[in-house]
Parts: sequence; C-alpha cells; structure tokens
Amino acid sequence: MPNGSLVAGFQRRVLPNGQLNPEIMLWERNGLRHGEFDLPKANDVAKTDVLSLSFNLESTVLAIHCTIDDQEQVLLYTRSNWKWFCKQQVLIKASDRLKSLFWVKKYQLCFLSANGLIDFTEYKFEYMTSSTNCNSGNEKTNHGYVAVVDGPAINLTPTGKFLMPPPMFEKQICLPSVPKSVALYGHTGVAYVEHEHSIYLFDCVEGEPSLQKFVLEALPEGVKLTTVLA
Repeated sequence: MPNGSLVAGFQRRVLPNGQLNPEIMLWERNGLRHGEFDLPKANDVAKTDVLSLSFNLESTVLAIHCTIDDQEQVLLYTRSNWKWFCKQQVLIKASDRLKSLFWVKKYQLCFLSANGLIDFTEYKFEYMTSSTNCNSGNEKTNHGYVAVVDGPAINLTPTGKFLMPPPMFEKQICLPSVPKSVALYGHTGVAYVEHEHSIYLFDCVEGEPSLQKFVLEALPEGVKLTTVLA
C-alpha cells in the first residue's frame, strides 16, 4: 500500500484436505498477517496465477492482474471492515495481452498492452440505496435496501428495518459473474453483466429473490454499456 499500512502477496495454501487454495496475503507493519482473502476458484486451482498487485494512490483499491483457467483478467477489490469485496472484473482479450498496468490518478488505471496499445480507464465507485422513503412511517414499505457488490454476488440489507454493517447482510443474489453495474429503484434491482451482455432483474423484498434475465441486442461497434440506471 502507498500509505505503508499493508504489504500484499500471493500464495497457494495447502488445505487440510490436500487441495490448493489461491489467496492474497496481507501483512501489517509489525509483520503479522491480517485480512487475507481467497481469489475466485478456477476449475484447476493450479491454473490460478497472479502476475502483479497494485494499490491505487489512496490505498483504497487493489488491482490484481491474474490468470484464471488461462483467462487473463484484472480484478478490482475494495475493503470495508477488513472484508475485501471484488467490485470489477475486466477480462483481457488474447490479442490485447497486458504487459503492465499501473494507477495514474485516484481511480484511473492505465492498461499497457503488449501490442503497444495504452488504455486509460477511470472507475467511479458510487453508493446508493433504493428510492423507498425510509422515513415514510409505513413499516411494510420502509425498507431502504442497500446493494453491495461482492464478486458475482449482490448483498442486500434493508437499512429502513435495521442497521447491519458489512460484511453482514440480510440476503444475497448470486449472478453468473461479477456485474459491471447495479442499480435499485423501489424494491426492484437491476444488474448489468457485461460478459454476457445481459441485464438481470430481481425483487429485493422476496425471501429468496428470483432472477429474470434479459439479453441485450448488439450495440453499435465501439459503443459499450458501462452503467445501468433503474
């Protein structure tokens, strides 16, 4: 970390059952390990490898350049209450194999490809609650859900009913991969999964929320959908 509070590393830890567990290790200034977390599991754990680790200038976002099942990708993690949440997953095409990546600004990441191309991507992390009025006085509709992206999962907490700090949550929505963007409107949630070019709808109030999938039509060449608004 640029602020000097942590040092990060990668290892494949041998579990009691003999399997390998790929994880990011973190050391404090006193040399003690604290806050390590697992990487997404590959079909073959031996095919999970970390090429580089890079904290942004504010020490709030960790970029992990890795390969999982031979798929090169960049994972972006943020931390809350010592729990690390995967917020973005950037899949790298074989033709755009990365030579290096580094942070330029607070949330601007520079991707340098082996073919000489340079891409500057600036990420914007926003926090929102559903539009339900938490002060309406109606206990049946006083939910005020908050959605937290945690890898391919979306953790939902009704702040209008009670306060539950992360990493705890009331219920969880499981998607096939990390969503590019999530939005809430009332009790309805919308998640955009870029890799599938699909939008998923869910109801926050349902005990076990079901997913409705909608595949988007092809966008014009050069146009990318990065945000969904409910």
